[in-house]
Amino acid sequence: MPQAMVTVRAATPAERGDWDQLVARFPNCRIVHKRAWIEWLEACGCGTPLYLVFEQAGEIVAAIPGLLVRLGLLRLYGSPLPGWQTPAMGP
Repeated sequence: MPQAMVTVRAATPAERGDWDQLVARFPNCRIVHKRAWIEWLEACGCGTPLYLVFEQAGEIVAAIPGLLVRLGLLRLYGSPLPGWQTPAMGP
């Protein structure tokens, strides 16, 4: 039987509000996946938060927090980017 396609999308306002509970259900969830960490990086000027969720057959199967940064003409999504003192982000 073929696997359902995985869809990536930005988290809804409700999902962002409950982000810590959403990522806590994944076994590899760490402090760097939590909103407080992303908000701290934002406050340090590291970028604009973008929370992504991955859905398969209507179920969230992954979630990754990151930040958008501008580098010249490019806009990059980092999770993490060098200098953030974060070894990994997305659970």
